[in-house]
Amino acid sequence: MELTGKLKEKVDKSESREEAKEAIKDAGIILNDAELDSIAGGIGVRAPSTAELKRQKDKFPL
Repeated sequence: MELTGKLKEKVDKSESREEAKEAIKDAGIILNDAELDSIAGGIGVRAPSTAELKRQKDKFPL
């Protein structure tokens, strides 16, 4: 499945898998986890966002 336009932007800016899934659900599209993983752009394989990296750093300081 390929997302386009504003929905793709919302999904790309999502800071978590659940946030992305919610954006897709709000658009009237229901996906299971396997389908969510197969979306073009790869939510499951994208690099962590700055916010995700900050949360990890706060949880696991060096």
